[in-house]
Amino acid sequence: MIEFDKYFLTECNIFLHHVDYDHLSMGGEPKLTITDQIGAYDVAEDKVRIEISRSVNAAPGQLFSLRVVFGVLLTKNPLVMGELDWSQVNVAEEFKRAKKPLINNVVSRISLLISSLTSSSGVVPVITPPQLIGQ
Repeated sequence: MIEFDKYFLTECNIFLHHVDYDHLSMGGEPKLTITDQIGAYDVAEDKVRIEISRSVNAAPGQLFSLRVVFGVLLTKNPLVMGELDWSQVNVAEEFKRAKKPLINNVVSRISLLISSLTSSSGVVPVITPPQLIGQ
């Protein structure tokens, strides 16, 4: 485990990266399947993009399929960046461990967007939990 706040600056940029929503059919009593994922991707030598995604599917009959991805752009601390072998660091796992308030902030935004999108067809919105599921 690394000291996350030592190796990354506290400032970050949060942004909506991707939304994929297919409204397939109406009717029936849906059984929702909600899946969350966190991934980390190098953007540059000093920057890492964390992606937090939530997928929601409504079965039976697949009433709708929805995936929302938010990004968090982090900057490595230039004063200590060279202390680690970054190829050996699982940044996504370290982020999950160290940045729970930030993750909850982003997942709350995802939950809000999902409820807005699912209410657009005139039915009761799907409101998903504002924290990571199964993590």
